[in-house]
Amino acid sequence: MLTTSARPSESFPPSLDYIDLDNKLMAVADKEQRYSGTIGRYLPFNNFLRDEIQHYLKYLKYFLQLAKAYLTQEQVQAIQEVFDGERLLLLFYDSKGYVRNLELSDIQKYCTEIALQRNWTRHFARYFFAQYCNEDLINGIFGHDEAMQELFDRYSGFKTIDYDQIRAAQDKLVEILALKSMSTFTGMTIA
Repeated sequence: MLTTSARPSESFPPSLDYIDLDNKLMAVADKEQRYSGTIGRYLPFNNFLRDEIQHYLKYLKYFLQLAKAYLTQEQVQAIQEVFDGERLLLLFYDSKGYVRNLELSDIQKYCTEIALQRNWTRHFARYFFAQYCNEDLINGIFGHDEAMQELFDRYSGFKTIDYDQIRAAQDKLVEILALKSMSTFTGMTIA
């Protein structure tokens, strides 16, 4: 959420059907006012997030192989549904032994030391990106653009190369925060 500027919602991150790892774009509908049945907007992401998604998927495959030895198919069905694009990306192994979608309430329950406002990542990202990107692009990424100026609207002046500004800012954010890679995750701790 921090690098993409998405709103905290039960629908983010989306299923794999809405994530293009090659072009580093994801389609999100995290704004309640959006038209039903539409995507909402496209969010670019950098190489770091692409690699992290790939590491996470590799970890899910590994976890699925281990879990098949002691859990029923029903308990791990959610993992296969992620790979089939039928379920949202982030999963949670609950206290009843089922793998299910991670919910905001899980984070609030198990990470009580994170006492931040629900939308803090968006506010932080907007402030940070404003230092590196033009205002029109930021408005587009945040879903605040004017009518007919939405990214990819036929009357918009947006060019896909403009996404490079956001990706460069995301790279800077990863560098400044010294974010660690999922590739170092061993299943219990980050090495």
